[in-house]
Amino acid sequence: MKAPDLQQVTQEQLTALDKGTIQNAQEIEKINKERARILTEIMNSAEFTDKEKQAKIQELNSLKTTNLTEIKQFSETIDKERKEINALIQAFTSILTPNAHLFKAEKQQNKDAYLETFLSSPLEEKRKMIEQLKQEIEERQELLSYLKAHLDTDPSHLTKQEQLRLKQKIEKTTKNIEEANKIFNKHPSLFTKKEIQTYIEELKDSQETEQTQLLKKIKQEIPERKKIAETYKTIPPEYKKSLENFKTSDFETKKLKLQQLEQKLLEIYETVLHSHPLARYIAYESKNHSRKYFKSADLKMKLLMLD
Repeated sequence: MKAPDLQQVTQEQLTALDKGTIQNAQEIEKINKERARILTEIMNSAEFTDKEKQAKIQELNSLKTTNLTEIKQFSETIDKERKEINALIQAFTSILTPNAHLFKAEKQQNKDAYLETFLSSPLEEKRKMIEQLKQEIEERQELLSYLKAHLDTDPSHLTKQEQLRLKQKIEKTTKNIEEANKIFNKHPSLFTKKEIQTYIEELKDSQETEQTQLLKKIKQEIPERKKIAETYKTIPPEYKKSLENFKTSDFETKKLKLQQLEQKLLEIYETVLHSHPLARYIAYESKNHSRKYFKSADLKMKLLMLD
């Protein structure tokens, strides 16, 4: 940036000298030296950005070259702003440095990038960025604390966006687990403790789509689980002996046990059918029809037919 020559006497100063507004050439020299000093200070300032320097120089050039008081007031403003910028830089780094670990995973929004952006921003933006940084750090700390409370591993190596996606997954999983628990609490007798634990673990370990499918499966099982429970109540004690640990068995095992019982009942029916005193007088077609009807009947009907 090329600096203008402020040592030259201006037409405005010559006119003022003629009118007596400026007393002598020494006063003009004093004014111009002060203008040149301020210009050098602006040019060499490490606090101002290039755009700010250009704006300050333009503002300096717009001042009356005959008013030393106005020029000194401008100099005081420059000094005040430089002090404020240095204080803001100190404040910014004192907040950023001890929290650098919150940004270590970031490639673009890391500690150095934040500081570089801050230093290259104008004063007005620097004032805002202090509060923005505080808010950003608070959000990152809360996010990290949330994840640590819900995970067995430290998520500090993840970027903020990755952490947010992980939080969303945890929140969705938590919601699905709550929905599943509502079902289990509504039908406590239909699910064993082990089944509930297994379903909860599956929900925790699966992706959102799989969780949705699992919840659908749990809901769809309810009618059949109810039917199995009602059927078990109707089974006579002598047959329940073959259903050992039925109540503590899982859904698939209960279905298998009932299928095995049905097979046993069919065998009993066949025995009855063939050992009946009038069996040899019953036509083959009638036996076959009776057999098919028995097979097609549900378990409750089969028990009634054998009663």
